[in-house]
Amino acid sequence: MTASRLWLIVAAFIAGLIVTPLYLIMTTGGDEDVLPGAYGTVELAAGTDEAPTMSPASMTPPSPATATAVSTATALPTSVPVSPLAATPKPEIATPTPLPSQQPAVVARGAAPSLTGRYRIADTITEGAGAGMVASFDVDLQQAGNAVTGGNSEIRLTGQIEGNTVRAQFVQPALGYSGTFVWNLQGSSGSGTFTSSVPNAGVSQLTRL
Repeated sequence: MTASRLWLIVAAFIAGLIVTPLYLIMTTGGDEDVLPGAYGTVELAAGTDEAPTMSPASMTPPSPATATAVSTATALPTSVPVSPLAATPKPEIATPTPLPSQQPAVVARGAAPSLTGRYRIADTITEGAGAGMVASFDVDLQQAGNAVTGGNSEIRLTGQIEGNTVRAQFVQPALGYSGTFVWNLQGSSGSGTFTSSVPNAGVSQLTRL
């Protein structure tokens, strides 16, 4: 029930209290026996002449109901935005520097000395014709890159240097012989073997003069 309707009811009730006595006075001529009190009711005892007794009635109008608005709305929990966790930086892991491989170092052989110069070739025959004999030749050699050439009036030779090894072919024009020298160089000298078309073979020594 709204407050406006409640006030209409109260107003009608008060109007009834005022209008009813006025109506009785006008219709009865002011007879007090039948005129009810303004704020009470007249009680007549049946069969008696006793004056009517008025029982007070509570005329206190009801207090208007105060409409109290009760909020029934339930407060919704406020959603608190949760900030995403800050990205935790990963600790940097130190990458160990690989140690150099422990492979044995390769020692580069030193470049063979230049063979340009004067040498003595001493051949000792160990097999074939003239075994036990020694034949020697003093020759002049020239080196150009890996090529070696030289000789004298009795013998001519040409060859190649491969690392510390010299492989050379020789000819003896006056005798009609040919053959091969193989020397392993050691410093300015070398030692090795020879073979000849005599036929014979043996050990050979190359010495700088």
